[in-house]
Amino acid sequence: MINKKEIWTEKNTAIEVHEDAKPGWKTLTDKENGYSFAYPKNWILDDTIWVNERQEKIITPFGLTNQIYSGNYLKEGDISFKLNIFESTLSLKEWFEKNGDFSKADIEKNKARIKECCEKNVEEKDFEAKIQEIAKDGTIGIVSYGKIPVLEEGLPPTSKAYHFQKGGRIYKFRFITPTGAKDKELIKIFDEVMDSLKFIE
Repeated sequence: MINKKEIWTEKNTAIEVHEDAKPGWKTLTDKENGYSFAYPKNWILDDTIWVNERQEKIITPFGLTNQIYSGNYLKEGDISFKLNIFESTLSLKEWFEKNGDFSKADIEKNKARIKECCEKNVEEKDFEAKIQEIAKDGTIGIVSYGKIPVLEEGLPPTSKAYHFQKGGRIYKFRFITPTGAKDKELIKIFDEVMDSLKFIE
């Protein structure tokens, strides 16, 4: 049983949303956690803040989707975009090596999970992982991209995540969409969103 003191939710009153200068887009600003970005206005905002204190503290200030889901799994053309904030004393590179999406440690965990759940052996190359260091307004970041080759149920996803460190926090902006005819187009839109990202005081 999950202890309610370990995972809890509340409305994120620090988030403000306004029309963006770019037609058809909105701007989301979270002054409490120090960031803002623009996103397509047809994406649906879930401004519930989730806090998980079972292991290291994880804060999820928002979620964005492009439709209300009727089932448990994303369908082709669906998207899921969330920010996770981790409190950590590690450097970004150290944290990413242990926890980052499509890091070697993450791929090994996924290989073991796929073998257990689906009785299939997959190799590192099957994840098509790409890792790149970037700089955003003077903040160093790590971008990871890859595909989960097999799922027990549902369509295997393509995922891209931007990881940044500000103070004692790691910010992971993560986008997921099922692999298929639309994943490349949707990833490009996510890159546009992240191009607009600004860290604010």
